Amino acid sequence: IDKGNIEFAASTEVYGSADNQFSFSEYNGYLRLVTTTRDYESWEQSCGLYIFDEELNMVGHIDELAKGESIKSSRFLGNMVYFVTFRNTDPLFAVDASNPENPVIVNEVKLPGFSEYLHPYGDGLLFGLGYEADETDGKLQNVKMSMFDITRTTVVESPIPIPLIAEVVTARVGHIPSIRTKIGFSVIIPFFNLSPQLFIFNYPPKMRFCNSR
Repeated sequence: IDKGNIEFAASTEVYGSADNQFSFSEYNGYLRLVTTTRDYESWEQSCGLYIFDEELNMVGHIDELAKGESIKSSRFLGNMVYFVTFRNTDPLFAVDASNPENPVIVNEVKLPGFSEYLHPYGDGLLFGLGYEADETDGKLQNVKMSMFDITRTTVVESPIPIPLIAEVVTARVGHIPSIRTKIGFSVIIPFFNLSPQLFIFNYPPKMRFCNSR
């Protein structure tokens, strides 16, 4: 795109399907995306991360992750890629993509249920909004909000499980409009180094979840 002129540059194909706009990211001249794929012989699902250069040549990938599961949410933060897969439990994967030709899983944590939306929250925190689920059959239960400490997820030599530093589970079972309508969700960073304030709208009764750090 140059001064309103649009020219075709390149095209490619990738295995699987993307979940939403948060499944894509362009960073330092590389296109990165996470997808859910399906083996059409066994019908088993799995997940993958694929990285392309400016000409859309694949330069790096990690595939066949979390067999039997699908991508539920993802978030690209600089060189780091975070994504959640789900069948009965919620693995949150942390991938270091600083070397696009060799992305590396540096950490993960498994919890009941899943986060269907991930949002950076302040410095070194990742907020997840989603649902609890039965670990035996994957049936959805209550609404769940989780806060993860992602400050140590780049230690490859001796990875420490991503710490869950806060979790709120409601007694209400149902749909959360803010998950699908991202304009109903915001993080406000105040002045004077105060703690960030996180607001979730469109979910009666109105809920407010604040960092206590």
